Amino acid sequence: MARPRLLALSLAALLLHYVAAETSLVVPLNDPQPISADVLGVDSALDRTTWVLHQGALTGTWSDQESNFPGTATLVEGTDYASLTYAAAVQEITLAAGAECAIADGLAVCVVVEDGTTSTETDPAQPFGIQGGATVAGQAAPTLGPVSGSGSGSGAPSNTQASAGSGSGSGSGPGTSGTGAPSNTQPSSFVRVRASLVLGALVGLLAVCLLA
Repeated sequence: MARPRLLALSLAALLLHYVAAETSLVVPLNDPQPISADVLGVDSALDRTTWVLHQGALTGTWSDQESNFPGTATLVEGTDYASLTYAAAVQEITLAAGAECAIADGLAVCVVVEDGTTSTETDPAQPFGIQGGATVAGQAAPTLGPVSGSGSGSGAPSNTQASAGSGSGSGSGPGTSGTGAPSNTQPSSFVRVRASLVLGALVGLLAVCLLA
């Protein structure tokens, strides 16, 4: 009986590590690359999670030494919405960009502000695995000015720093009004669904191994 139980424990450790390390997110303006994400808060009313993104570790799947994610970004994401505000200083050059996207039928329709220019882009809404998942509190995040969107939101680049959720501006397109940092720290259903599927598989494997 020792072997099945040892196998069950090994599978449990492996799958729990997978749940911790493989949160998948749609990250506007970015191709799959090593990015680490920490939970800043959750808006329970809209079921959206606010993440702080930064450079991830160049290990495992991500071993391309040319991958680089300078600075930090703030990502607000739910099942049908994603917005990204990004700012970084690289060799005395300030980089700033923002995108606000409506997600439906596997596509992300985004209002993008980059280098002072606003455009609309449609791309596949392709989530990829990110590292981390820790919860942080009270961290300042880069914000952008108004993107053309319905309601108030974040958008046109600026070099100011503010706490997450303090966006301003108005217009037409996908968007939400800015609010203070959410107090809830549980990721939205977009992430919880993935974790629940893996945990379901874990329970099934444990049962099979223990009965063997």
